Amino acid sequence: AVAYSAAYTTVQIGYQQVGSSLGLTQLEAYALDFAASDSELTDSDYSASPTLQQLPFVATAVSLIYNLPGLAADLPLVLTRAALVGILNGSIARWDHSVLRRQNPFAYLPHRAITIAAISRSSGTTELLKSALALFEPAWAAAYPVSGSAVWPPGITASLQLCPTYEGVIAAVQLTPYSVGIVPSATAQASKLPEMAIVNHAGDEVRPTEQAISAAASAASFTSSFTSVGLVDSNVTGAYPIVGFSRLVAPLEVVSGGSTPSCGVAAEVQRFLLWVLQSSEATATMQALHFVPAFSTPS
Repeated sequence: AVAYSAAYTTVQIGYQQVGSSLGLTQLEAYALDFAASDSELTDSDYSASPTLQQLPFVATAVSLIYNLPGLAADLPLVLTRAALVGILNGSIARWDHSVLRRQNPFAYLPHRAITIAAISRSSGTTELLKSALALFEPAWAAAYPVSGSAVWPPGITASLQLCPTYEGVIAAVQLTPYSVGIVPSATAQASKLPEMAIVNHAGDEVRPTEQAISAAASAASFTSSFTSVGLVDSNVTGAYPIVGFSRLVAPLEVVSGGSTPSCGVAAEVQRFLLWVLQSSEATATMQALHFVPAFSTPS
């Protein structure tokens, strides 16, 4: 939005980071002209607001950043998908658990409790994580359905630090030894904190790099309503397993160029959407901010 306003100086775009859930609610109430969301529109969203359309524009991932004193900087921690489920359901509560030691035989893993820092509000990142955990472990899916309100099991309540922003999650990890933070990949890369590798469906140890996120995104397919298929827990070699798309969401009249009560605003929103999806300048801006464009754009 900042780059667009710099290129088109007569246009000012206001942006508030309120979370995917609240943003979609405000858009459905027509309190906004468009929204950006890490959450996919559901059938109930379309039923409530049939004029909305979602347009994937960047691929993102859920990163696990950590603060583990004594661990060599060039020796990233590796988690199996089952171990990640164990940490988040409380069955793996200490760093020297046998499952973690077996996967990281050369790492210093002390007998210290694992503290988890996460966002306190509903977000597309936590929804994406829940979707992945449900695929990693059927028991998680039964206990904590993706559509349900519960995110964190009671077993980790004592070790959980909830923060109002992702900047707060990063600060909590930086200040708390033996902690793990759950943040979007772009936020993690900007923080310079180490990120865990996860063993993917194909058996590869993969960190959420641009290449690993792109590998997952390139294998995804879409329904007619731009809902993605085959993206989370991809079986593609080298693909990071917790990847989703961020979406621009706008009324269909804007997307298709139809008339709306405020034609001037609608035309400007449409021009912005096309700029994001088609311009090389927008692609370069996304990459500079550690985002992975969902589709390649002409240079």
